[in-house]
Amino acid sequence: MSQSISQIQAIISQLQGTNHRRGFYLQADYVGVDAFVQSCIAQYNDPNVAYLGGKVSQNAPCIPYKKGEQLLGQELDVLVVDMVDGFDANSFTAALGAIVGGGVLIVKPWKPDPNNFADVWLERCLHKLVLVSHSNFDSEFCEHTPQTKALPAPFNEQQSAVQAIVKVSEGHRKRPLVLTADRGRGKSSALGIAAAELMSKRCINIAVTAPLQKSVQPVFQHAERVLERVLGRVLNAACHAKGELHFEASSLKFIAPDELLRTQESFDLVLVDEAAAIPLPLLQTMASKFHRIVFSSTVHGYEGSGRGFTLKFLAWLREYRSGMREIHLTQPIRWAKQDPLEAWVFDSFLLDAELDRVELDNHRQDMRLVKHHKSDLIADSQRLKEAFALLVSAHYQTSPNDLFGLLSDSNTHLYSLVSGKQIVGCMLTVEEGRLSETLISDIALGKRRPKGQLVVSSLINHLGVSNAATHRSERIMRIAVHPDWQGNGFGGVMLDKLSRVTDASFISTSFGMTPELVTFWLQNGFTPVKLGSQRDSSSGSYSLIMVKELVGCEVVTNSFARHLPHWLIDKGELLSPQLVRVLLPGTSDSLSTTDLNLLERFTLGGSNVESTSFLIHDLIFSLSQSQLKSCSDFLLSFVLCRMSVEQCCNHYALTGRKQLENRLRVDVATILESL
Repeated sequence: MSQSISQIQAIISQLQGTNHRRGFYLQADYVGVDAFVQSCIAQYNDPNVAYLGGKVSQNAPCIPYKKGEQLLGQELDVLVVDMVDGFDANSFTAALGAIVGGGVLIVKPWKPDPNNFADVWLERCLHKLVLVSHSNFDSEFCEHTPQTKALPAPFNEQQSAVQAIVKVSEGHRKRPLVLTADRGRGKSSALGIAAAELMSKRCINIAVTAPLQKSVQPVFQHAERVLERVLGRVLNAACHAKGELHFEASSLKFIAPDELLRTQESFDLVLVDEAAAIPLPLLQTMASKFHRIVFSSTVHGYEGSGRGFTLKFLAWLREYRSGMREIHLTQPIRWAKQDPLEAWVFDSFLLDAELDRVELDNHRQDMRLVKHHKSDLIADSQRLKEAFALLVSAHYQTSPNDLFGLLSDSNTHLYSLVSGKQIVGCMLTVEEGRLSETLISDIALGKRRPKGQLVVSSLINHLGVSNAATHRSERIMRIAVHPDWQGNGFGGVMLDKLSRVTDASFISTSFGMTPELVTFWLQNGFTPVKLGSQRDSSSGSYSLIMVKELVGCEVVTNSFARHLPHWLIDKGELLSPQLVRVLLPGTSDSLSTTDLNLLERFTLGGSNVESTSFLIHDLIFSLSQSQLKSCSDFLLSFVLCRMSVEQCCNHYALTGRKQLENRLRVDVATILESL
């Protein structure tokens, strides 16, 4: 062991000199694992050590293998990973971000399952770390040691970003800033430092918004640290849980994206973090409503939608706000550039999967849908990277666990739409159904909620459609088309080809509703059957289940039409009129002659809003899809989205209640004329 100790000392000494990180993978034949770990720890003065998974007796925190995100915000010299209880890719990649420059990852020996393709992939990736065994440690050390010089402190880029954020608040209006970065580049800390600098200088109210409140905790933490240095005392950290930070008369407040657009509260500066995960229409509305605003987003890795964000929103913003400014952070904060461990993580978990341009002029007619076998994906990692890059570009919630779930779950399948040798689009699906009568009965009684059976469980438990669960069905979890070719109908081509080749009794999907997404699925023959009761924590949207080719679909369609009016009573105020419009079934019964006469009198000045609103409600639900075109957004906002008189007046620039009533009479008259 003495010879290994000298090598460990040399490795860690050189890592500390270059501010790089590296990983060790202890082989199964290596005896003295704990001694090796302790030898590494001993190379640091006052080391910060953590264990992910397994059980340890040493005086260091041991985090369950699925809770690696608990290490975020810490600065680790040594992270020891023990996969004896299992492996969670999301947890693992989050924990690696806590290792600082000069630090090391140590992965203990484990026993991969050769029949599990996720284990095969992980084992192959681990073999790209420094392998530690009795036979090869000497040579591996020399081969893997970096020879670059130490880099200067990496805070110049971040300080420039802080100054640019401050300038948005103090400079000319209508000159937004777009701040983009790879993971670990100090983007969130720049937001927090700038917010604190502004709060300490003057009275200011700052809003920070993001799909998830927990994702902006670093913003609050960095702001708090700066303000504590100004005060010389500790602030009330309990406010973090509520998403608020106060300093004298200034405040930093988290507010969800949809709520930000509805609120009448005034903000001097708005910080939009992880903007790539927020729907484009919301971003555009924010840019229009708030004249001092910063859009910040990860554009490399799972947190961002990468090229999709830069192609769409940034192109629009450059034209809409010609005075906008863009800054991209490239320098890591906790380690030096060209970090070996970061490169390994990006490669192993496809965080560096980039979209290539796709040229289709010569192959548009030669498109085929390919179902990839897991063994083929393992053998052709480039094809897997290409497909996964599409999923990452289109879906904010695509995660490392999705990659490992695809490889390990026999019910999960990856399809690609291929033209020539190029991937134009891809789909991730999961098999559902083929359940026993006993399990179906337990689901119907609420006793069981089997994993991976999202749609059939809902059909059984909420809609009473049990026969759908006895047959095989296929749920589309993700669908993505290359950004260069979106809007050309290729998503529909994929769905049509899937319908032709699958042996599933029906196809389903569940997603967070936007007007554009609902319209897409409707246009491709899917029928809405079940509305969610809770908003998605990431997108802020309610979920919708839609199906295609379901036997007896008219039963659940009628159930949806009956349920929608009652659902809107509770949820309507949180929806846009555009979304409500595409949800309306357009199949209800016509109004009676008496009701129509009452509505006509209302348009002529008789009656009032209170006594007629239920009739307007029924009128809207009686309209066919073609007749709905005559129904204004204003009418939907007031009647179905349940906007108050004050909200409607503010949103539609009306002077008061009288003008609102007149507008209602005119819009109802327009509908009646179209009947």
